Amino acid sequence: MADIKCARCGEPWDAYGVRNGDMEKNEAARFLKGEGCPCCGFGSRCPYCDGSGRETGPYPSCSCCRDKGYVLAWQPRTTVGRFRNDRMYLGYDPKVRTLPDDIMDTPIKLGVRTFPEKAGSHQSRDGWVDEWWVPCPEGCAEEKEDTCILPCDVCEGSGVLQGDEDLELDAARSEIDASDEDGIDILARRGLI
Repeated sequence: MADIKCARCGEPWDAYGVRNGDMEKNEAARFLKGEGCPCCGFGSRCPYCDGSGRETGPYPSCSCCRDKGYVLAWQPRTTVGRFRNDRMYLGYDPKVRTLPDDIMDTPIKLGVRTFPEKAGSHQSRDGWVDEWWVPCPEGCAEEKEDTCILPCDVCEGSGVLQGDEDLELDAARSEIDASDEDGIDILARRGLI
């Protein structure tokens, strides 16, 4: 099967996968209506900088967050072995780092995103864990005079998705090509007719 393009950011998604597990059912319904995809936060953030407004260059100054200003941390729901349920951790065995206790206390805004931000939950070998996007523990979320943080070229540092009027029609055309559904029904679902 062919790809269906996102109507907001143009990201191609496998047509079979959209309907069969690459997205949650509610995400697939929104995607097929032309509201966006998980890559662009359904039209809410720039997919190139993931809404942070920061450029990640080939030679980042921070090895922890690669100059993005945030990292993916996890917290076990129950205390298991050396991992306590009241602590946040970064990385995986054998390089697990315990984050400071106050990492969740002060919200920090980068572009259109505010951290900490819940990322999801999953079952691990140590039990259920909650994942969070949190500010970089090295302090990269705050602007510092000694670092060179570049704004994203695509959104010019705003973190906001820059719209392209031709993408909606191009996305509808890609779905019509990839589907057995009537083209008029697809255009109507997307609000184009």
